[in-house]
Amino acid sequence: QMNAEIPDIKERTRRGEFSAILDWLNRKIHSAGALKDPMALCEQVTGERLNPAYYLEYLKGKYTKLYA
Repeated sequence: QMNAEIPDIKERTRRGEFSAILDWLNRKIHSAGALKDPMALCEQVTGERLNPAYYLEYLKGKYTKLYA
C-alpha cells in the first residue's frame, strides 16, 4: 500500500528523503501497533496475511548478487 500511496517512493529513497515514508508508517503502523494483533495489523496494511515468501525472495536477491 505504501507504494500505491507514495508513487515516487524509490526516487525519494534514492535522494535520502524519508519524511513521507516515516509519515506513512506513523499513520498506518505505529499509531495502531500497540492496539492490534501483529497478524491483523499486517493484513490490514498489506491486504494479506504475513507471507514469508516475500522475505525469502528478498534474501535470495540480496545474497545471489553477493555470492553468485
